[in-house]
Amino acid sequence: MKFVSFFIISLGAILSYVNAGCEAENVFNECIQRQNAMMSARCVKDDYGCQCYWFNQIATCYNLCDSDLSKAANYQLVIQQQNQACSIQDSMKKAIEAAAEKSSPSIPSSPSPSSPPQKSSSKNYSSPVPSSNSYSSSSSKSIFYNSPQSTETPNDYKINTSDQIEGGKNGNNISLKIAGEPIFTSSSSDSNPSPNQKAESDAKSSGSWKISNNAYFTLSVVLSKCDQETLFNTCLQNVNTKKATTCLGKTDYACLCSWSKKALQCYEICPNDPEKENFRNSAEDQADKDCLQVEKYNALKSKYLSDYSEDAFSSAPVNSSDSFSSSMIESPSALIFSIC
Repeated sequence: MKFVSFFIISLGAILSYVNAGCEAENVFNECIQRQNAMMSARCVKDDYGCQCYWFNQIATCYNLCDSDLSKAANYQLVIQQQNQACSIQDSMKKAIEAAAEKSSPSIPSSPSPSSPPQKSSSKNYSSPVPSSNSYSSSSSKSIFYNSPQSTETPNDYKINTSDQIEGGKNGNNISLKIAGEPIFTSSSSDSNPSPNQKAESDAKSSGSWKISNNAYFTLSVVLSKCDQETLFNTCLQNVNTKKATTCLGKTDYACLCSWSKKALQCYEICPNDPEKENFRNSAEDQADKDCLQVEKYNALKSKYLSDYSEDAFSSAPVNSSDSFSSSMIESPSALIFSIC
């Protein structure tokens, strides 16, 4: 008698639980419809990473009706499809990354600082202008690696005004010393050098004429400093942030290529600033490396997709159609709403 009473009470509890249904049925249906629409709009047929994410979002909708047993079967179907998509995405990602690393092991994920080359010549002065292959990792670091060499006379950095005036009278004997090595011209009378020519000759023999190109280059930077520095820095910061948060690792070359090109466009804000020239060269090199890998990466992706796509969702009850929206979305949603 006690057993019969317990069975009747238990059966009544189960029936009341089933009949209770879901109090948030309207919210649940809206959630399912919205997530299906988002997956249909954003995912293509072989984008398993996208499908993995949105099947997970669909599964969370069932938390709204976690006490409704009539939705259990459909929930299990969603979880099954999510696991399939995520598993394929994980396998593809590992295979593609391994193949990409073997095919291009020297591709850096980000610029690394390198010391600038120092060009030397028989004139014994160093050029501060960086080559196209040298760059620094920090935009705040100055490219003036060497300070101007010390000289014996302060006039070594000045234009010889007296010679210019004198040259204006007789058409010769002009000396310009600001551009590095002075330009010595012959006088009309070599046997009777002017005082300025004699001073130049003495300075040359004593070594004081050996000045660095840094003096002229520093002056050119000061005169051509970018007047939109804040806008430039904001542009570069925004692009680098987007690149870091949007691109999915070092093999997402299409994304890396796109943002590297946008970073290069930031330098158009300061086109005449020589201080940014080496960084511009670095940005160009990085964009070239990223974009050259797109075609190679797509070939690898096509190879692995061809292996996985045939059996991707063979166990799921989908319709045979070339359209992802009809084959991947309509079947789950049809089952969802038919059960609910």
